[in-house]
Amino acid sequence: MVDGFIKRKIMRLDKFDYSQAGPYFLTLCVFNKQNLFGFITPQGDLELSPAGTMVKRTWQGLPEHIPGLVIDEFIVMPDHLHAIIGFIDERTWRAHRPATTESEAVELAEIEFKVQEVSDIVRRFKNQTQREYRRGVNLHNWKPYQGRLWQRGFWDRIIRNEKDLQAHREYIYNNATKWHLDHNIQ
Repeated sequence: MVDGFIKRKIMRLDKFDYSQAGPYFLTLCVFNKQNLFGFITPQGDLELSPAGTMVKRTWQGLPEHIPGLVIDEFIVMPDHLHAIIGFIDERTWRAHRPATTESEAVELAEIEFKVQEVSDIVRRFKNQTQREYRRGVNLHNWKPYQGRLWQRGFWDRIIRNEKDLQAHREYIYNNATKWHLDHNIQ
């Protein structure tokens, strides 16, 4: 404790540039482990709630708003999200976004390619989903969350090689089944 404040452990790797290409494995948790995004059936299948579908749609849409962001595997679970992301450079990004009309070419040329850090992307995602979730509570009677939607911070792991990447993809792929077994769902 410093001057009456609890000193939080910094979760990021010291002096690492989190705008590097990646890939990164991320985990974002719902505040107080509230199951707001769906449920796992007794058969081990994931059923997303409308809120979970919104979270999934928002995550999938991030690359449209963040030039250079690449989303690999991800899963929205009842109380958390696991994802693998990476970044590509501006030249590669522009080469993979060919304009089909003159107006699209002008629009693409005007897009500012700004390198973002992982924490900036997570912050944007959390803010956007919290706003949308509040709207869902007010308009569609979604289950209200307690306190806030997302837990402070997030967990990340810098994926170091292809074997590590495949292991994290497998972890994501098997996450619903593992949840089913861990929570002894009957």
